[in-house]
Amino acid sequence: MHKTKKSLIVFLAIIFILIIVAIILISQERRADRLVRLYKKILDNNKYTFSMEEENIEHIYKMTVSQKDNNINIDTQSGEDISSTLILDGHVYVIMHNLKQYYTVDGNSIDGDIILSGLKEMANEKYIKGKEIINGKTYYYEEYKNKSNFVQLLHETDNCIITTRFYFDKNNLVYIRNIIEDEGKKEEELLKVVIKYEVNDDVFKIPEDYAEM
Repeated sequence: MHKTKKSLIVFLAIIFILIIVAIILISQERRADRLVRLYKKILDNNKYTFSMEEENIEHIYKMTVSQKDNNINIDTQSGEDISSTLILDGHVYVIMHNLKQYYTVDGNSIDGDIILSGLKEMANEKYIKGKEIINGKTYYYEEYKNKSNFVQLLHETDNCIITTRFYFDKNNLVYIRNIIEDEGKKEEELLKVVIKYEVNDDVFKIPEDYAEM
């Protein structure tokens, strides 16, 4: 009887250990491939707003991509210049807010779907996992090599070595760091990211008081 109880205790202990191991593995699996899961979540939604802002007090750089179905608006601010690229019903408009003017362009020359196409390109690529402290908080990141889709620096990147890190707070993408190395020179940019699964429909309208060029 004593041996039976002891065997049962050992058996239950083994089961308990196996359950704990399974929970750890499932947890690790859920934490892995966060960029892939982000891409699928954005893809499954018919609308989203993806904002990036460079954390640099010397120069303001902001980009916000809003997409609803096939309509896309890309708002860009570089310094004091503010412009938008609007893809609406197959037509492409470039809006210059400083001048209150807009003009139409050839739709084939514009890659409006830059967020989804950029994430799709990385979805099947290998990456390096790591952790890093930003502004006093530790974030998990996934690092990709030679992917330039999210590089915002205003210089030629054809011959550069580009390292892009995506930082997550749980499953939420909060920062993107680009590390650009070119002929011994190294530059970095840190972009703060905010993603919402809603869109302000006003971004798909050209203001009535704007003149066509």
